Amino acid sequence: MHGIKVLNYYGHTHVSERRKATLGRDVRISPMASFANAQNLIIKNRARIGANVSLWAGPGRGRIVIGEDTMIGPNVMVTAANYRFNDGSPVTSQAMDESDTIIGDDVWIGHGATILPGAKIGDGAVIGAGAVVRGEVSANAVLAGNPAKVVGSRLIRAAEDTLATVTGPGNVQITALTTADPPAAASVVPGQAKRHYSIDMPQMALSGLSEAWLFKELGDIHWQMITEFLQSPSSALANETGDRLYATFTRLYLEVTPKLRDFQENDMLELSSTLQRYGASFFFGMHDLRAQGAGCRAQTMSTFAKYGERGKNTSLIKGTPTLVDPDSVPSVAEFPAFGIQYRDRRGTEPAEAIFECEYEILPSHDINGVGLLYFAAYPTIFDLCFEKFEGKGFLIDYSTVSKDLYYYTNSEPTETLIFRVHSREEDKETIRHTASLSRKGDGKRMGEVISVKRR
Repeated sequence: MHGIKVLNYYGHTHVSERRKATLGRDVRISPMASFANAQNLIIKNRARIGANVSLWAGPGRGRIVIGEDTMIGPNVMVTAANYRFNDGSPVTSQAMDESDTIIGDDVWIGHGATILPGAKIGDGAVIGAGAVVRGEVSANAVLAGNPAKVVGSRLIRAAEDTLATVTGPGNVQITALTTADPPAAASVVPGQAKRHYSIDMPQMALSGLSEAWLFKELGDIHWQMITEFLQSPSSALANETGDRLYATFTRLYLEVTPKLRDFQENDMLELSSTLQRYGASFFFGMHDLRAQGAGCRAQTMSTFAKYGERGKNTSLIKGTPTLVDPDSVPSVAEFPAFGIQYRDRRGTEPAEAIFECEYEILPSHDINGVGLLYFAAYPTIFDLCFEKFEGKGFLIDYSTVSKDLYYYTNSEPTETLIFRVHSREEDKETIRHTASLSRKGDGKRMGEVISVKRR
């Protein structure tokens, strides 16, 4: 009987009400969201509505309008009607005051915020977690508190932004952007970028954040900052003689707190990234990923390559792009320590292997759009081989805490790879591996990983 009541309540507050709402294209709504008077609810293109959000329009004329690309985090209350509370009669028997609640385009509303009737939130505004908002909010304003007050702007980087340094495996110094203010927005400044997400099924694996998705997203935002700096689409990048250039990742390090499975479904996620360069060829990305109960810092390093022999992946050689506006992302004076550590490791032979196995490349998964072994396929290849080494179920029992990947060369899609484990350390909760991949055909070492996973 209780189960039937629950289903009836869900059908009344979500299913039947949602059918009354006016929805744009590619709107994503958590099945845990609830609606009232949804005939007065308008949700525009690509909006995202998180878990346990309540969208209560007025029973008469009070509308709720949610703009394009707006994200509303879990447990947010948005209403367009409120009971009067005059003396002399119960509140429930009094009339309601109704007023349109308008939320603009590209607005981000954090966990647990309350948007009261008549609020008008301008395009690009950010509402901090737990804020209570009434009245008008200027475009691009950042608000926090109860009552909500302006604490910043998406158009100006907060003075409290700092560069924090953490130590990774092998005493790797990782520099990442951290922000004291509430989440900011996607930046149009060269060498800076921000993205916001709701963690849904495409971003998830094994009840947490998908490592495969994370690597692809880090690579994409790194590449986005580079192409914006070079003022060219990726397909048109070339050197001075017209040879096409390809982005080549050389190292990617990430450190997760506590672990990937502590990111939860419907969490709101912010990725903040900055870019620096050394000369015209080496680019270093610093990334800070934050959600309600977990976080991640990462660093990416890339250069450019061109084909020495057309169509032969093993012939890639270094390339240098033409800089249109060099000052928009200034070059650092000294080669960063992150790059020096890469060079040192590449020049050092790994310890003797304690395990090895073969891996056959799966072209539909492992090969990217230009025919090269995809940098984001390496973590999966390593993990599949670690499962062979540790035994079936290892990847279910353990979740990534940190991963330090070194990329040295590429391979043909038909090549057989050799996976080798060079060390294994274990304590009560974590296992740390170092491993490498090589081409079977010529024995060339293609890459290495230092992987730490926690139960």
